[in-house]
Amino acid sequence: MSGRILIFGPPGSGKTHAVMGEVRRLLDAGARDFRLLVPTATMAEHLRNQLAREGFAFPPELVSTLTRFLAGYSKGLEQAPPAALPLIVETALSRRAPAAFAKVAGFAGFSTYLARLIEDFASVGCGVERLSGLVARLGLAGPIVSGFLEIYRAAEVELRKRGWLLRGELLSCLASRIQSGPVPGVARVFFDGFLSMTDPELEVAGALAAHADVTVTLPAWSGADAARETLLKIGFREEQLTERRRARPAEVIVEARSQAEEVDEIARRILAGHSTGRPWREMGVILRSAGTYAPALRSSFERFGIPARFYFAQPAAEHEVIRFLTGVERPRSAAGTTRRCWGRCRWRSPAGTAASSFISARGCRGAGWTRCGRSGRWMRWSASTPGSSSGERPPNGPGARSRFALC
Repeated sequence: MSGRILIFGPPGSGKTHAVMGEVRRLLDAGARDFRLLVPTATMAEHLRNQLAREGFAFPPELVSTLTRFLAGYSKGLEQAPPAALPLIVETALSRRAPAAFAKVAGFAGFSTYLARLIEDFASVGCGVERLSGLVARLGLAGPIVSGFLEIYRAAEVELRKRGWLLRGELLSCLASRIQSGPVPGVARVFFDGFLSMTDPELEVAGALAAHADVTVTLPAWSGADAARETLLKIGFREEQLTERRRARPAEVIVEARSQAEEVDEIARRILAGHSTGRPWREMGVILRSAGTYAPALRSSFERFGIPARFYFAQPAAEHEVIRFLTGVERPRSAAGTTRRCWGRCRWRSPAGTAASSFISARGCRGAGWTRCGRSGRWMRWSASTPGSSSGERPPNGPGARSRFALC
């Protein structure tokens, strides 16, 4: 597999098998100048474990996510924190909501929805100017679309002020860096496991192909057609796999009367599969929501003696250490101490005033008005619970709703 190669075929046709065969050959030869890049950390860990079980010893960075690989080239560039964009959108709506959004701008979740929509467009390389051009060309202009573009434009301005990039912009910048500079220690790159590739991801693949042999695998489905055409245009040679190497899986619908019955049925089917010789690691469960099903599955698996690993990150706020430390900190006064707001501005609470001591990455929780030491702007808590005022500590009860003021 030398040069620019696109392996294209239906699911189960052996695309990953072909890539892994080449990776095994390189490891056997002692090569360390290649990278196998996959979309998720779970897949990267699965492939590393698979190779380790086969007796291969290698540095973990040889098999990693695209994001982890590109981190080595991102010096001086910073992706916007996950909590930043919803706050920026919420602030833009509170300052001047477009007329089309006036009735819903204050609804809980609306700013998060718009932020998610902006992130979806940005991740495929569709910034506000490009999106405006598409809207005009397709004749989609209207009050709602215009309102969304206004918020998108305001968000981009605020992000640039803070030096933050959304994922699509970050990948495009990294592609330019890779294109213009050397890629030391990397002679072969494999992209595997991607259902499709966005324009910024394709830019990265093209930039790497200027310095190394690049192999990309894509499944045969309509969602990958645009990526396939782009790769062929930039000189990738296609190798088509037409026959399925893996048997078509059985599809069964089971109707359960309760959640307990559902998770027990899942456990019984896993045990049945294992009794036929299938290893535990080749069976998995995909959940629509981890909130209610993960604890029920964990309990059921423990009861049936099924070893399982749950790939759900625990929120830091729920960790025992964090809960203990925040519990100790809450009663303390924040008078005269220096804190940081979510925009990395330092602020000092006025002496003699009470302040909520829990400072998260999403905002500054202070009593009354507080001046930001970096920007000089004032900010305060506002709570919806009756009886609270700017001079009182914001309530922490379930009925309290608070907002952050931008610095």
